[in-house]
Amino acid sequence: MSDYNVTFAGLPLESPLLIETDSDLLDVGVARQCREAGAGGILFPVLDEKRLNRRIDSQELTENNQDDQGKRDSERILRRLNTDEYLDSLENAVRELDIPIIGSLQCDRRGQWFALAQHMKDAGAKAIEIRPYRHDLHRLERSAQIEKHILRTTAYISDRLELPLVVRIPAFMHGVQPFVQSLGEAGAAGILIEQPESIHGVNVEAMTLTNAGDDKTADQAAFITSLSVCRSLYRRVNTHIALRVADTTASAVVMALMGGATVTTVPVDGQDADGAALLVRRHLTYLKKWMTTHSMTSLFDFRGVISESRLHSSLEN
Repeated sequence: MSDYNVTFAGLPLESPLLIETDSDLLDVGVARQCREAGAGGILFPVLDEKRLNRRIDSQELTENNQDDQGKRDSERILRRLNTDEYLDSLENAVRELDIPIIGSLQCDRRGQWFALAQHMKDAGAKAIEIRPYRHDLHRLERSAQIEKHILRTTAYISDRLELPLVVRIPAFMHGVQPFVQSLGEAGAAGILIEQPESIHGVNVEAMTLTNAGDDKTADQAAFITSLSVCRSLYRRVNTHIALRVADTTASAVVMALMGGATVTTVPVDGQDADGAALLVRRHLTYLKKWMTTHSMTSLFDFRGVISESRLHSSLEN
């Protein structure tokens, strides 16, 4: 019998696969079927400015508040209602599911980070994932400014919150090891490497770039880039590594684990309960079959086998 249990950022998980979605509040029915298919945990949808400011039946709140103060009051009410909706959904998921749920957070203002993280903790989240980097806001900033912002936000929350903290960062190649070491010193128990948004395919005939989502080759290149970052970190940093596997090929989870990831997250956006469960089952079935074929009894038998720390020389890369 093979052992698929793993510990990530202090959380005991029955498998190295977490599901995540950013499309809407988590459907507990989808999550339950993913759990039955073998998912080890849930990365809850992110609570960000878009969700906080989502307009649901806002006319009643705003039609009689046309002055500046009235509009500000209406906006505060809407943000509170949207926050309550999110926390109610999180609390319901915690009550209905028997696997760890990680709350996810992205804020524009420093004071919101801890307050909302604390609310997630009170709702039953077992850990908090934060996303200090926003591509639309930070893509033109110097890297030193971006790193300082991420480190300060991490330290600000970890000093106050008594929960494991996971920090999502984009995949980048230069200087990632000392940066992740600094994140660990700032209190991050884990990092989640997200595939880069800047990789594009090429339309040769039109001599233009195509969006990664329109080009399977670009999708694969983005995954390999994030895998390369994971390989460079394994055994060289103390924080646990999670790798987002947007590639739907069955071997993607195995490749991530061989690269040194402790867990992987698989997005189930746009999937109904059956489709999401099928995706989870396909990844885990391949993992189990692969381990059996290679006489592996534990994830520790092969984690990091293709990492840079296993190489005798940099030329082997």
